[in-house]
Formats: sequence, C-alpha cells, structure tokens
Amino acid sequence: MSMKLPEELTCPYCNEPSTVELYQGVNVTVDPELKEKVFSGELFLFTCPHCGKKANLAMPLVYHDMERQVLIQLCHSEEEAKKYCLHDDDRDAMSEMAKEGYSFRVVVGLNALKEKILVFDAGLNDIVVELFKSIMLSSDDAEFDKIFFTRIEDDNLIFEGFKSKNWEGQVFAFPLEEFKKLEQDYLPLIHYDPESWLYIDKTFLYNILFNSGKTNVHIKDGDTPPDASHFDFEKCRQDAERGNCKAQYFLGDYYENGKGGKKDHAEAAKWFRKAAEQGHPQAQFELGSLYECGWGVEEDQDEAIKWYLKAAEQGNSDAAYELGRIYANGFGVEKDLHQAAKWYRQAAESGSDEAQLMLGLLYCDDEGLNDPAEAAKWLRLAAEQGHDEAQFYLAELYARGEGVPEDMDEALKWYRKSAEQGNQDAEEALEMYDD
Repeated sequence: MSMKLPEELTCPYCNEPSTVELYQGVNVTVDPELKEKVFSGELFLFTCPHCGKKANLAMPLVYHDMERQVLIQLCHSEEEAKKYCLHDDDRDAMSEMAKEGYSFRVVVGLNALKEKILVFDAGLNDIVVELFKSIMLSSDDAEFDKIFFTRIEDDNLIFEGFKSKNWEGQVFAFPLEEFKKLEQDYLPLIHYDPESWLYIDKTFLYNILFNSGKTNVHIKDGDTPPDASHFDFEKCRQDAERGNCKAQYFLGDYYENGKGGKKDHAEAAKWFRKAAEQGHPQAQFELGSLYECGWGVEEDQDEAIKWYLKAAEQGNSDAAYELGRIYANGFGVEKDLHQAAKWYRQAAESGSDEAQLMLGLLYCDDEGLNDPAEAAKWLRLAAEQGHDEAQFYLAELYARGEGVPEDMDEALKWYRKSAEQGNQDAEEALEMYDD
C-alpha cells in the first residue's frame, strides 16, 4: 500500500510553518490513481495553507508497481542516489523479491522517474535503453544533448531529443527489431547485483561500452571514464598504443587521477596530448589545464589557451568556462569582457551553473557590460539549479528592482534558498530585512 507521513514544512513565500502529509511511497497497483499524480506532478505540489501559494517539493519517493515487479527510488542528486545504493536494510526482503523477478532502480529527478516508469511499462530492458541513449548522445554527429524514451509505436521505440540551447523537443524513432539486436549484443556484458538498488549512471554505462570494445564512442562534457575497479589497464594501453583516441584519453585520466595508486602528471600529459592531437575535446581541455597549472609539463599560459580554444571550438563547456575566466581577469591575455561573455555564454548555454553565475555577474557590473535584465536571466538559470551565490545575487536584483520588477517577496524567497545552503551574505541580508 502507499504510505504517507506528516512533515513540517516552511513556506518559501510567507515563511510560515505547517504540517502536511507527504507520500514516502506509492503503490500504483493498489492505488492506480497515484500514477497519474506522479506524471502530472500533483503528488509533489505543496499548497501553503497560510498564503495559498504553491511550491514544488523535491522529496524522495519509492514508486512500487507490483504488476511489473519494479521498485524505483526517486532521489534529487547524484550524491543522494549513490548513497541510497549502499542502503541494505531490506536486503533479505529484496533477495526474496529478486527471486520473483523484481527490479530495483534509483533515479535522479522527476523526469528520470517518469521515463523509467514508461520503459518498464513498455516491457523494455532499461539498461539497454540507457546504453542506446548513451551511444546516441556521444556519437560524433549527435543531434541532441538529452534524450527521453516516450513509448512504443508501430514496432518502433519513440524518443524525444532536446538541444540545450532552446530545449525544444524533436521526436525520432528507432526500430524495435534493431533494439532487440542491440539487447542481444549487450546483455552478456551487463553485470550487477540484482538483489541491490541500481543507479545507472554514466560510469556504469561506459564500463559496459568500454569492455565491449566499442572504444570509438567519444566522451563528451561531463562523461566519466571507467572507474578503477572496472578498468582493464592492459587492454586500454594496447588500444592507446594502437592509436585509439578514446583509450588515450582514458589512459591520461588514469594517470592524472592516480587510479593505479599514484598520480603521474607527466604520463597523463603524454596521453592527453596524443588524444588531443587527434581532436578529442575533453583531452584538449585536460591538456590545457595541465599547461595552466604546470603539472607534468612546463607552465605555459599560451599553450593552455591554445588547447582550451581547440576544445571550446568543438563545444567543450569546461574549456569555454576557462576561457571566460581567462578573458574576464586578463590572465595571459588582454582583459576583454566581451570575449569573456562570449565564452561564458557558450558554457552557460550547455547548462553550467557556474558559467551562468559568472555571465550574470558580468552583466551586473557597472564597469562591465551593465545589462541588469540579461544579468537577471542568467542568474535565474543558475539559481534554479540550486547555486547559492546566484540565488543571493538574484535576490539582490529583486530587492533593488534592477533588471526585474522590485519584489521583496521574491527577494526574500531567493535569500532564504541561498541561506538554507549556508550562504553567509544571504543570512546577513535576511537578518537585516527581519529587523
């Protein structure tokens, strides 16, 4: 059955406390109406009994479908998800359920939960679906930054792809027959404990892809090389010495992060350079970082900028952010706020909250680009991702009515969000306004 528990909440608008009953778990076999409330978002909506305003709650939830034999734990950060996978209080019960055919999954975010439900509803192997998406997103001619499964229609898997610049969806199909062939290829390579919670993150997927021998799949921004426990060093080195670009990047990462027990920046630089010279954008970024810090190579800002540029011109957001920082501060180049804004914008448009913050601050500066409306736009994007500094500066704009209408309710809302994360400036602002 579904389970509710009383929770003490403070309204982010009026700051009044109230006690509400929140779902900790939903059993959609027993209570099928709750499934629609998950998809509509109604289950996560809080209405303040004092001011009547509504707020979305980022609350954990266990989704249980007895018919399809699946339990899905909803988390709201990767850290939370990884910690939950260590949860073994119900190990005996999970062991018995696994024998009956149950699957146990952990997802991050409501969209991921909805997609996982649709995948299990369609009777598909969710790991293979994630592998397919990973291959699509990391290919040289990738059209999208995010992909979501939606349904099966006319013997096709129907996906919706999104570009981060405008987040407008585009529907595309993949033949079910081809998906089944993919499943046959990858099922023998999928290894995990079926009696435990599984979080399918990028590391899990790339371990499978790497061990499959498909090392021609490029690593894009934010993708993670195999971790040490799954890393076949000899195979990787052989592939790297044969000129495989991705293996060279993995080997550089292996030495840079000391996955063999000891860091070796010189060896990392050697392999990053080989991959970078073949055009691998993340390797170009890493090589630039080594030159800027003087790790494993002689410190050389010109070389750092050269490799950052090569990476950024291929869309690498890490490199674009570093170029923004360099031009904003005049590190090794003439200070140029327009160039800084150009590169920060590239990183910001790919979703970097830190770049969104820095771009917003550039537009806040009276001696800089000075466009309060543009500042508010970028600070809001970072604030909505949970960046405490962006939340503070967005609150400041609302308090002063710069770039947005003056609105102390909104200002206090963002001050509180920032203060809740320990931002001292926001805490001091709240003390001042409370007085």
